[in-house]
Amino acid sequence: MAAILTKAFSFLLIIFGGYALKKVHFFSETDYRLLSKIVLNLTLPCAVITSFAAGFQRSGALYLIVLVGLAATLVMLAVGVFLARRKDKNCKYFYPLTISGYSIGTFIIPFAQSFVGPTGVVVACMFDIGNSLTCTGFSYALLAGRLESGALKDALRGTVQKLAHSAPFLTYCALLLISLLNLAIPAGVLQLTGIIGSANSFLSFLMIGVMFELTLDAQHAKQVATVVVTRMAGAAGLFLIAVFVLPFSAEIRYVLAMIAFAPIPATPVALTELATGDGTLPSLACSITIVLAMIVVTVLAVTVSPASLG
Repeated sequence: MAAILTKAFSFLLIIFGGYALKKVHFFSETDYRLLSKIVLNLTLPCAVITSFAAGFQRSGALYLIVLVGLAATLVMLAVGVFLARRKDKNCKYFYPLTISGYSIGTFIIPFAQSFVGPTGVVVACMFDIGNSLTCTGFSYALLAGRLESGALKDALRGTVQKLAHSAPFLTYCALLLISLLNLAIPAGVLQLTGIIGSANSFLSFLMIGVMFELTLDAQHAKQVATVVVTRMAGAAGLFLIAVFVLPFSAEIRYVLAMIAFAPIPATPVALTELATGDGTLPSLACSITIVLAMIVVTVLAVTVSPASLG
């Protein structure tokens, strides 16, 4: 228990440190973009490679988790579309894009890496394959095709381009191919990825601290509240399904329970800004879900264990 509390407090301290360093102008308001590039293109892929080598075992359950991730994001996307059906055009983008999608690489994987180990990272990665298919642009493509005449073709092309340039997604696909072909990753490669990947947790939480900003505009408070409350309701539903319904091992269900409360990822925030020209609301909603996710996932890590779900 003491070790878990120490880890959780350490993560919170790193986030607070990143935020404090921004406030004293050690980091600028936009430095999180550089940290994000390092995490998404270097430390995260290396952490994933190392964890796959140590924790991946071919099983139907792991492949089914991809479908769980895809289903979870599509259901929440549909909920967002339903809630925005009588709203203005901005809400028709804002609700679906921010209500669906889970921040796995920069939030859940560091937790899984520290509290569960390599197997936890593998489970999170498999979920993120399905999650990435929608939240990296496919959901935007569907919405654009529905709301903008003639925009579907360009949006779909943009989705394919985003996936083709997503280092984490390409890493997942390459590792799945390696596993299907029963190939082994050379020891020298794993030694290098282990060194680089060990920095992933620190840089991920530092990045969250630097990007964190909490400002509330009363005019849009109701819309932000709708997104946050809907996500938390969906998270509670996925948590209950993961713990009591899905036919996976206790360790897998434990990681899925953490994933349920993951915050809004950065990509839907950027896509909402692209579609509406206003990034204020999605950024605020993202910040609030980060706070809530830190609280809930830390409580889960402290009070629940895979053994208790067995």
